[in-house]
Amino acid sequence: MAGNVTAVIRAPYFYSAPGVARVHLVMDIPSNSLQFDKVKGKQHAEMNVLGIAYKADGAVAARFSDTVNVDLDGKKEMEEFQKGSYHYENQFEIASGNYKLRVVFSSGSKTFGKLENAMNILPYDGKQISLSSIALSNTLVKVSDLDTALDSQLLEDRKPLICRGFQIQPSASNHFKKTDNGVVYIEVYDPLLAGEQPPQLGLEYRIVDKKTGEQKLDVGVTDTKDNIKAGNPVVPIALRIPLDKLPPGAYQVALRAQDSLNNTTDFHAADFDVE
Repeated sequence: MAGNVTAVIRAPYFYSAPGVARVHLVMDIPSNSLQFDKVKGKQHAEMNVLGIAYKADGAVAARFSDTVNVDLDGKKEMEEFQKGSYHYENQFEIASGNYKLRVVFSSGSKTFGKLENAMNILPYDGKQISLSSIALSNTLVKVSDLDTALDSQLLEDRKPLICRGFQIQPSASNHFKKTDNGVVYIEVYDPLLAGEQPPQLGLEYRIVDKKTGEQKLDVGVTDTKDNIKAGNPVVPIALRIPLDKLPPGAYQVALRAQDSLNNTTDFHAADFDVE
């Protein structure tokens, strides 16, 4: 069955253990596709979400289901809510490999959406320096402003993307305005950081024009010492995307990590658009 709602989806991943990735699913769904009914004096909508990751042979590798409840005070609030997009996030764990992720969602009897997304999760053995995939964002919030929300996420066994006191909300579209506060988020995994003599860690950062191949930004090796916690092999890193200096167009951001013992990763990349 084809869906009758157009939405966008991204599925960046981060490792939670050797051989295990935590997929951070994000979707932007038109808010006016949620069906509201008056319940106990308020406007109430429910959205049911089902996600299944399939292996190449069609076998199910992972799945999740979720019900989202939206309650608004009245019709005015509902009309304001329906002007934009509803941002949905969820997480699930899966082994390394190539998958097809299929997500369906519905609200009431009139809304049905169906999305597919290819996932290529690289192997991770926990023994050598590695990178997660890249998440891009234009929404950052101070952790102190989200204490209650963070408690709720942790109770649901979700791990928010946090770097230096800010929570990063991944974009589902990777489509930004020049005035946005753009950020690229990635995690570096280096088991040597948990040792008695941890190495220094650097990150190479590039942005190129996808159409012309012209290099728009190349930051040699950026020191990450302020992001490293003693004894922790996982290093979360968030870097600013200079959207205000990029003309409208399609771009690719690429990152590579290297420690002072010359252990290095391949470049990991993500595409984005600037309007």
